[in-house]
Amino acid sequence: MPERTSMLSSGTPARVNLRPYSAELPLGTLAVGVDNIHHDVFLSPIFVETTEAYLLEFIRQNANLQFLSQSDRSPGDRRTPGRRDAHKKPARAQEGSSWKRRLSDLLHGGLQKAKFEKNIEIDLLLRATLVKYLTQEIGTQFGNLLLEAKEWIRGRGEHFDHTEHAHVIKARLAELQADRRNLFRIVGQHVSPAILEI
Repeated sequence: MPERTSMLSSGTPARVNLRPYSAELPLGTLAVGVDNIHHDVFLSPIFVETTEAYLLEFIRQNANLQFLSQSDRSPGDRRTPGRRDAHKKPARAQEGSSWKRRLSDLLHGGLQKAKFEKNIEIDLLLRATLVKYLTQEIGTQFGNLLLEAKEWIRGRGEHFDHTEHAHVIKARLAELQADRRNLFRIVGQHVSPAILEI
């Protein structure tokens, strides 16, 4: 059997041909927005609300913050729990399918409008807007989760703040904050195949 060697240990450095590039989106036929520079795009409020809830729940699941259970949240909080209970999985699957359906409706609506107006730039603008919105929303919902966790600790009272359990939770939140890029990557890798599939 021939001996295997890695490129790093073989003595000769691996050569990777990297070249810069810039992507250009032709949007010359579309009217610019109120600032005369950018194009104004308005996403459906239902899609925005569904996306916020879906991303927050997905980030919550991957952050693995079990202490944020439904019983510990305020009664007015409509969001789904962070626990991985077996009886809650169908609701999460339903939330995911609802989000994908709304995403599909949005993308198909943009494509239909582009076809009707015979202008592919409408579809390009929608796709670029969607990527930008999702990228920003992942960061926003991560921040919302951290805020929710800090409010949970604060809601336990000043005495709890000095306990060992509180210090463990704060250490977990600090780890999560330090590793946020990895979590963003996981969420992005989950969301982008849905867009490509549609």
